[in-house]
This record gives sequence, structure tokens and C-alpha cells, in this order.
Amino acid sequence: MLEAHKQQSISIRSARLIVFTVLGIFILVAGTIGSAEINEDTRQNQELAKIRKERDALRARNNTLRSERDNARHTTGQWKDEACQLMARYLKTLQELEEEKALSVKATRETLEKQKAIHKLQQEMITDAKKGTETSRGGERDDLNGADSGRTYLGEFRATGYCPCAKCNEGYSGTATGSSVHYGIVATDPRRIPLGTKLYIEGYGEAIAADTGGDIKNKRLDCAFNSHQEALKWGIRTVKVYRR
Repeated sequence: MLEAHKQQSISIRSARLIVFTVLGIFILVAGTIGSAEINEDTRQNQELAKIRKERDALRARNNTLRSERDNARHTTGQWKDEACQLMARYLKTLQELEEEKALSVKATRETLEKQKAIHKLQQEMITDAKKGTETSRGGERDDLNGADSGRTYLGEFRATGYCPCAKCNEGYSGTATGSSVHYGIVATDPRRIPLGTKLYIEGYGEAIAADTGGDIKNKRLDCAFNSHQEALKWGIRTVKVYRR
């Protein structure tokens, strides 16, 4: 009986040992499995964090590239605008230069034409002066025939003699039309006798209105002579004036 009780106790102990052993093994396996799952979750979380970090870095890089692209487009647009503006200014400058050149050529032509006209006028005045000298030598005969030679009588004028000297010509060596002062040149009031008008003056001969003067108003004339002595000899006199 005692022996059976001992065997039963040993069996119970063996059963308990087996149960505890199995339970320990189960706990150990469960712990190992739980630890493995925890390690797997940790690894996955780490990989996920790494992926997220790489993704964020890639996004930042993309944003940087996009910003650089936009800046490049903006800069390129500015360069294009500046280039267009420079080209427009260049073309405008060329146009202005062409216009100035055209104006310069036109002004040069006009100057040459004026010089030709003045030269022609001077030649005519020289010729008329020679004729006037010859006519004045004829004396009173030309004066008497003045009204009968197709001339228009302008009336009586008060005429003063002057010459190219500084005293007579107030320091100027030329006339209002640009010619020199010589016999045959007459200073008139342009409002009464326009410049360029061909005249016949009693006692003086043929002349041309090619000069003006500050004191030459209305019926006043200045008759030019080649020397001061001739101008003094003429003096101041009242003469009849005709338009040729």
C-alpha cells in the first residue's frame, strides 16, 4: 500500500514535471516568437523610416531642381527681354544715324545751293556794277532816260555813301546776303525794297539791293563804293530810284 502510494506520488511528480517542462517550452517558444515578431516589426519600422527619409530627401531634391528650373526660365526670360531691348535701341540708333546723315546731306546740298546762288548773285552784282560804272560815266544822259527805259519809278530816296571800311560798315566786312561790299551794292529797307531787287539809282547807276542797315528805314538807301574817298564824295543826297 505504501509502495503504491509512492509510485502514485512519483507519477504525479513526473506528470507535473512534464507539464511544467511543456509549459516552459511553450513559454520559451512564445517568447522567442514574440521577440522575433518584435524584431521584425522593429526592422520593418527602421526600413520604413529609411524609405521615408529617402523619399523626403528625393522630394527636397525635386523641389530644388524645380526651383532652379524656374529661376533658369526667369533668368532666360530676362536675358531675352534685355536682348530685345538692346536690339531695339540699336535699331533705333541706326535709324537716328540714318536720319541725321540724311539731314546732313540735305543741309550740305542746301548750303551748296545757297553758295551757288550767292556766287551767281555776286557775279550779277559785279556785272551790274560794271554796267553801273559805265552808266554813271554817261552822267545826266542816263538819268534823263531812266523813266523811258522800261524801269518802274519807286520815288525819291535819301541816299548815303559807304564803303567796306570798318568805319563805314560798322566793323562788318560782308553784307546781309553774304557778299562783299563793293560798288553796285545798295542797302535798303527790305519791307520797301526786298533784297535781290535790281535797281537804277539817279547819279549812281545800276545796283542791286543786297544789304540792310539799322538806320535804313523806309525811303533810305546806302550806296556802296569801293573806297572811302568815293563814299565821302557821294555824301548824302536825294536821288530818284527805279526798279529794273
